[in-house]
Amino acid sequence: MSDIPEQHLPAEDAPETGGGVSEAAREQLAEEIRKATAQQKRDVKDEKRAKKKDNKLADIIHVFIRSEDNRMSLLIARLIRRNVPVTFVLGLLSLNYEEINEILEKQMSFEEKTSKELILSKEENLPQLFSDEAMRKIDEWGNRLFQNASVSPVKHLRTLAQATGVEISAIQLTSFMIQEFLEKNDVKKDFTEIQGFSNFLLQGILKKLHDLADEQGILPPPEMDEEKDNDDDNE
Repeated sequence: MSDIPEQHLPAEDAPETGGGVSEAAREQLAEEIRKATAQQKRDVKDEKRAKKKDNKLADIIHVFIRSEDNRMSLLIARLIRRNVPVTFVLGLLSLNYEEINEILEKQMSFEEKTSKELILSKEENLPQLFSDEAMRKIDEWGNRLFQNASVSPVKHLRTLAQATGVEISAIQLTSFMIQEFLEKNDVKKDFTEIQGFSNFLLQGILKKLHDLADEQGILPPPEMDEEKDNDDDNE
């Protein structure tokens, strides 16, 4: 199992690093994360458990925001500010940090997920970047992303889908995770190819979520989605 490397763990007395996200901004973002993850309405019985889960997930995200890898920090910050569910952001990171997946499984054990599956290797027009063994792991990862997102398909559609396609920060963070995964397996691929695969993966997840929301009768009318996109553009 892959552990979070030391460079992703903030030292207690570490000085502020130059550039990237300031300490004040990181602290403010951590508070925004806690508020964002607490927005979902729950009954009184689940309230304490939900609050504990939200705080736990926010703390994990905060570790990555404080990372010296400013690329990752900024992409995570952008996704959180767009209200992409924290569980999805962590799910993206879990490709290379397996302990995050174990935490997600425990934290989301009481959420009702769909029985449907997303198996990328069975999809048509699949970009060929991986060996069979690597593709098996990518399949597992993609299916976990879809399964976790299935508990709130409309929220994921509204925050990850745009009129022009998949949210670009989501594509970029997914691409960096896949690039790191390939490098760990001594595979070098052009980043443009990786971005193409990332877009393919996220489009597949969003299509499945769209179909799921449609089946459940909770898919909002198109004009509501257009208004939401306009609101996001004006922020």
